[in-house]
Amino acid sequence: KGEPWQAGSRMKIEMQRPLNTTVDHVIISCAPPKHVAWIDHTMGNTMEQWVLFEPHPEGGTRVFTWAEFTGMTDMLDGRPMKGLIGAFLRNWYGKFGEACDVLSEQAADGMSCYAEMARE
Repeated sequence: KGEPWQAGSRMKIEMQRPLNTTVDHVIISCAPPKHVAWIDHTMGNTMEQWVLFEPHPEGGTRVFTWAEFTGMTDMLDGRPMKGLIGAFLRNWYGKFGEACDVLSEQAADGMSCYAEMARE
């Protein structure tokens, strides 16, 4: 719904891992090429996430993300929700960085993408 990537626009993402659920996203800020931010709602939980893009000193782009969540689900499948979210984000952005690196190797300008997670 709404103009894509504009504040207030919405999308639904159907996840299969780490569990089968639907996540409702609402874009709260988008300022290319600096950042994009959204609020997620799923299973009685709310998460705000920001993804920041910065020039990397060695060329390419550094991708940095942070998230805060609150809600009814403390544990899921015997694991703390905070740990599950952290593992999911590290895995997703790690693969994102790898995909960017593959694309950059194919590009004429040799740009690369460095994915980095906020430390707890």
